[in-house]
Amino acid sequence: MLDIIIPQYSEDDNKIKPLLDSINNQINIDFNDINVTIVNDLSNVLLTDKFLKSYPNLKIKYLINDFNGGCGPARQKGVDNTSNPYIMYMDADDEFASNIALYILISCIKDAEPDFIITNIVTDKKIDGKSVFFVKKGKDTFPWMHGKVFKREILDKYKIRFHNKLKCFEDSNYTICYVASIKEEKLITLDFNCYWWKDNGNSTTRKKRKYGYTVEKFDNFFYSPLYAYDFLKRNNFIYINEFMIKAICGIHQILNSNLFNYEELKEKRDFFNNELIKFISNNQEIFINLTYNKLKKMYDEEYDALITRERFEIINGLDSLTKILNIK
Repeated sequence: MLDIIIPQYSEDDNKIKPLLDSINNQINIDFNDINVTIVNDLSNVLLTDKFLKSYPNLKIKYLINDFNGGCGPARQKGVDNTSNPYIMYMDADDEFASNIALYILISCIKDAEPDFIITNIVTDKKIDGKSVFFVKKGKDTFPWMHGKVFKREILDKYKIRFHNKLKCFEDSNYTICYVASIKEEKLITLDFNCYWWKDNGNSTTRKKRKYGYTVEKFDNFFYSPLYAYDFLKRNNFIYINEFMIKAICGIHQILNSNLFNYEELKEKRDFFNNELIKFISNNQEIFINLTYNKLKKMYDEEYDALITRERFEIINGLDSLTKILNIK
């Protein structure tokens, strides 16, 4: 019924063990209903046969990607080499938050045959040396891949694939496109804590960097919604303008914040500011009927979403974007 696809790069046997344990320890399921596919993103850290064979309950397929492309292309390699009707993605350093997670998901698949399942995710953060846990409910888990199940038939029908040029921020591009574009989709929201997105200080998104993750990977942050725009236009997504305006607000906020307030980043900031202005100029249809009050509401919503991930202060804010968009 379900393929669980896991990209792996620096995680060795010991580091991926908690995830495989959390799958192996699921109760009330027939393990013949699931396959586990791990895709090594062309790294030198290879999982051992002895370790993988220590899970006799699990049918584990181990693949090596053809190139080092990040999580998105590794996930796509997994999709292209599996065939079960439903797909779930997990990161190698995460776990299921409950030992009945698969029972609930598989029961939902068998009973309702949905196009898409969304669940709650649990995340944790170190505060004063102690782990504090938070639950993100349903719609608040977008745009992350975590805790979601996709129907393969729908992905194939709409030719939805991970973008080879995006090494990160590929989930917003992929997930939002899927959920937003499928007009006849059967989406089911399950209000239970399915997935634990663990606070791993060495993970791609959470490890400490001089300028912060979003700034260092800003080309992916910038182009992800732009790639999505082409996809959404082809599928006549009804909320495409709202989606793109919020994306533009987020891009503008990061570019005009203290995160870019370094002399050595000035050229990069100026380049992407010009690219943003160029995109806005070439896609005026997005901003039809946009008023200042609507823009302010979306700007504030995007700020609230970003501030939970990136601690930043906007230096040149809403008034600047208002002038660029020529909104009164």
